Amino acid sequence: MRANLLSDGGTIMAEAAMMAVAEVVGRAEAHDLVYDTAAEARREGIMLRDALERTLPADVLSALPPLADILDPDGYLGETEREIDASLTAWHALTGAVEAETAPP
Repeated sequence: MRANLLSDGGTIMAEAAMMAVAEVVGRAEAHDLVYDTAAEARREGIMLRDALERTLPADVLSALPPLADILDPDGYLGETEREIDASLTAWHALTGAVEAETAPP
């Protein structure tokens, strides 16, 4: 599975990179920076991490957690928690279930 994730130079993790960079420069600028960097990585056939290291400004890189951590697919679930919470809220509204009754011990 990891080989599949890395087969495109790790660009599948561009969203995780964008979210981290957004904490430093804001969402719109982060989107542009990471989008362009991911396109460069694909075009040049290099890893996203390498492209980010050479493309992002030094002050942005230094303000980020380590890129290895940001780009680790094992540690990135995206909006999963928010989606789960929204699904449970909708389920509770439809069924009348009480959170305390359905919560795991």
